[in-house]
Amino acid sequence: MHNRWNRDLPAAMTVRPGEEVQLLCRDALEIGDQARTRTAGGTMTIDLGRIHPLRRALIPVTPLMGIVGNAPLRKGMCRSFPPSVSGGVGGGVGGNTDVRQLVKGSRLQLPVYVEGAKFSAGDGHTAQGDGEITGAAIETLMAATLRFNVIKNSVITSPRAIVPGARRRHDRPP
Repeated sequence: MHNRWNRDLPAAMTVRPGEEVQLLCRDALEIGDQARTRTAGGTMTIDLGRIHPLRRALIPVTPLMGIVGNAPLRKGMCRSFPPSVSGGVGGGVGGNTDVRQLVKGSRLQLPVYVEGAKFSAGDGHTAQGDGEITGAAIETLMAATLRFNVIKNSVITSPRAIVPGARRRHDRPP
């Protein structure tokens, strides 16, 4: 487990082109185990009487990994946010992208700047809006099955994505 990009971290595994792997990732705030052991009184520090509860809200479940990327070009530790989507300091390798369209069936192309790429992922979301404007989505533990390929004789300097088609308004469930 790590929470920084670092090209010098040893790879946890080697993946051959076309091979699928499954990643078991914790939630972004690392509260998974704590949620099972803390009491409600120990975790609630806000005044619930001052918030507005919602009624009969339908939130479509569209799981996604909020953080995806390869090891950066530069050496040393690099935070996982903000995302490194340009050829700047991190080298455009991905990061805390929080792109809600990067769901099951998506294809993501990332530049590779270090031997073996050293891909990492985490920050599972059950659903989220366009970006994490308030700093959080509906965070969750998540397992993701990924397939990796190498596109030879191609140069890209920032991530590229091919995502499943968005549903039109009239296609949504009632």
